[in-house]
Amino acid sequence: MEVKLLPDKIADNASIIDALEWLGDRVRENDVGVVFLSGHGVTSQKGDYFFVPYNAEMVSQAGLSLPKRSTSVPDTEIGNALKQLLGNAVFFFDTCHAGQAAMGGGIDYNKLINTIAGSANAIVLASSAGTELSKEDDSLQHGIFTEALLDPGRATTIEPMS
Repeated sequence: MEVKLLPDKIADNASIIDALEWLGDRVRENDVGVVFLSGHGVTSQKGDYFFVPYNAEMVSQAGLSLPKRSTSVPDTEIGNALKQLLGNAVFFFDTCHAGQAAMGGGIDYNKLINTIAGSANAIVLASSAGTELSKEDDSLQHGIFTEALLDPGRATTIEPMS
């Protein structure tokens, strides 16, 4: 088993894209590649999803705060990387503002999830539906979905913040 961990400030857009390529180079026919993304995400008015790394440059587009494509990880990078795997994939997706840009617009990140699940040998577990915000707890310094994966027993006792 090989693991590539990109914590906090190491997880910039270039490192995340490189790690997705690294995974593609290693997952063989009978292997299972696991991807876990936790952080912020937004959806554009066109329905394009962007994972927002810590160093993303945000700009205003059509009244939405979106990351510059060159400083984010677009849904196409994620979907293409998982589609290229020779084996199977399990994709854990905990982005705390995945539906933020969609509020009132009906735009969501279900397109990304459907693309991954429909065209790859992938199982996708997401923290929220495309038009929902994921739940966070400041004391945990990550989402409740992440906590449920790290410590399933403890996660059932956490009261989500509104």
